[in-house]
Amino acid sequence: MSKNKIDQLIEEYELLGIQQSLVRDWTHEDDQRRKSVRELTSWFNQKLVMVILDRHTGGMIPSDYTVEEITTRLQARGSDASKYDDIPDREIMDVIQWLQNNDVPVDDVINDLVSYGTMYTYLKKIMGAVSPDSQPDQRTPEERQADVLEGIRADLAKRPERINSRLRTLRTHDQLPETKPDIHISVECNCPACGHAQPITDYIEQQGCTECEMHTRDDPTTDQTNHKPHSDKDENTAHDKLG
Repeated sequence: MSKNKIDQLIEEYELLGIQQSLVRDWTHEDDQRRKSVRELTSWFNQKLVMVILDRHTGGMIPSDYTVEEITTRLQARGSDASKYDDIPDREIMDVIQWLQNNDVPVDDVINDLVSYGTMYTYLKKIMGAVSPDSQPDQRTPEERQADVLEGIRADLAKRPERINSRLRTLRTHDQLPETKPDIHISVECNCPACGHAQPITDYIEQQGCTECEMHTRDDPTTDQTNHKPHSDKDENTAHDKLG
C-alpha cells in the first residue's frame, strides 16, 4: 500500500515527529493554542521550503523575502486561486529567478507543497484526529444565509480592483488609457428547470428559483413573503460588465 503524500514528504524531507505536532496543534484543548487546518498547512509547507533551502542554498534566502513569503509566492506560481491575485507577478518571478539561480528545482518544490484538502484528509482520515472546533453548525438558518450572502458580496467587492490590477500591465505598455475604468460586477444563475436567470443573491434569499416551483425549496427555512421577483428588464441587467 502506497503512503499518502504527507507521510511521503515527512520521510523524504526527514521531518520526523512532525505528525505528532500536527495532531497536537489541531486538537489542542486550549483554543488560544489550537491551530486551524489552514494554519497547519501553511506551517507544514514552510517547513518543506526551509529544508529545501538548507539543502540547496545552505539556508540562504532572498534578502527581500521571508520563508513565509517565498512559500506563498511559490504557491501563487502553481495556482490560479483568487486569494493570490494580490501578489504582484514581479514578486513571484523575483523569487522563482532567485531559486533557479541557486539550483533549486522550483517545479518539484511547487508539486510538493500540500493543499488545505490534503492536510485536512491527513489529519482526519489518516491520523484519526478530531478537532474541538469540529462541532455541528450552531447558527440559525437566517444567520447561515446571511453569512453566505456577506461572503459573496465581499468577494464581488474585491473583484473590480483585482481586474484593474491585471489591466495595469496593459496600461504600462501603452495598450490601454492611463485612467482606470469603473468596473461593475454582478453574478447571476440560471434555473436548471426553467432557465430563468436571476442574481445569485436573489437565488439564495429565495432558496431557489423565483419563477418556477421545480427548483426551489418546498419549505423555506426563512420568511420569503417579502421577496419580490425581478422583472425581465431586471434580469437583463444581471450580468458581468466592464465600464
